[in-house]
Amino acid sequence: MQDRPVIIAVDASAILAVLLSEPSRPALIAATEGCSLIAAPSLPWEVGNALIAGVRKRRLTKEVVLTA
Repeated sequence: MQDRPVIIAVDASAILAVLLSEPSRPALIAATEGCSLIAAPSLPWEVGNALIAGVRKRRLTKEVVLTA
């Protein structure tokens, strides 16, 4: 019998944590290594909206968002 890959659903908060190098980044990467990731089709818009909100609220700089 063939092993099936582990499938993990990710959301915008997980993606943002990795993109913005938050403290949880290493644990998220380790937990998902070798797995297949799935997400809602709206994920790119959710991440984009969160980045824009971060700039508007002055939590993120334009430079950080452009490198994310």
